[in-house]
Amino acid sequence: MDQPRVLRPLLVAAASAALAFGLAACGDEETGGTTGGTPTGATAPQPAFTDDRDGLVEPEPVEDRANRNPRGASVNYNDPPPPIAADVEAAARAAGCTTKGHQSEVDPQNHIEGESATVISIPPLSGAHSEYWARWGVYNQPVPYKYQLHNLEHGGVIVHYGTEVPVAGVNAVRELWAQKPAFVMVVPDSSPTFPKDAVVAGSQQRWLVCKPFTPAQIPAVEAFIDAYRGRGPEPVSAANIQGVDRPDDLPAPKIEDKAAG
Repeated sequence: MDQPRVLRPLLVAAASAALAFGLAACGDEETGGTTGGTPTGATAPQPAFTDDRDGLVEPEPVEDRANRNPRGASVNYNDPPPPIAADVEAAARAAGCTTKGHQSEVDPQNHIEGESATVISIPPLSGAHSEYWARWGVYNQPVPYKYQLHNLEHGGVIVHYGTEVPVAGVNAVRELWAQKPAFVMVVPDSSPTFPKDAVVAGSQQRWLVCKPFTPAQIPAVEAFIDAYRGRGPEPVSAANIQGVDRPDDLPAPKIEDKAAG
């Protein structure tokens, strides 16, 4: 929520068990990645990375005015793993992708000063987060998870791609974003536990995993975006915060959703 709260301490034993068995992204059989490297009770910052490869397109986004208002929550705070919409499941199967609803992290409505204490998945899909959220758009650098989680809370869909997804795959994601920019971010993910060849589309407590990603899987990503953008537990319009100083570690998008203000 948009009033700061104090994050309740995590139980060490519970957090350790969740870390061992639940670093699902990209550390389970769905994605084939590896686990480890994330300290219990905190999500480690991502290593520095800039995607400045030749051939990356910078498409002009449409205004997407019809989709800038919230559409009603598809999941609420502290809910159990939510179901996946039937059309998303069908699109995922057709594309060779997988889907999953995740358990809520602890205190997903709370604001904190430091790193997010998330242990269930990488990328995290809920949890205590910064009072700031990232500007909507396409990034060529990782965005700290503590900001991404605030976007998810407000109905965002974040499309993560691994650092070795080919240029053609990144361009396909960017072109899709340009047609549906409201409530959507595209970010490279340099976490050591994130598969370098994967695309993961995430909303609050849900994800779609395409690994290895190819442009032919874009229809599944589109179905996920259509189902879940604007449907977070705290409804706001797809607009950017104006007139405030931004934290030093929060990058600006390479391509901004101009209609978000």
